[in-house]
Amino acid sequence: MLDINEIRKRAQQASERAADSMKKTFEKTEELVQEIEASSVEEASVSAAEAQINTSTERQVEILGEIFGAASMEQMAVNEERLQKW
Repeated sequence: MLDINEIRKRAQQASERAADSMKKTFEKTEELVQEIEASSVEEASVSAAEAQINTSTERQVEILGEIFGAASMEQMAVNEERLQKW
């Protein structure tokens, strides 16, 4: 026959294994959440950097336009286009 103490012991062990498994699952979930949050912050930083680069590029074009004038800027754009085709 089965001993009641043995049944309780096995049930306790099963309960402990389940608790350990749940704990590991929660830890993995927390790690994933932190990775996702870090990724979101990184993406926001990249977007901000791209916006800053775009703004800087626009400003550089404005300055070059003031220095060289519209005709020179147009000629530079044509030359750049030709270079890219080669």
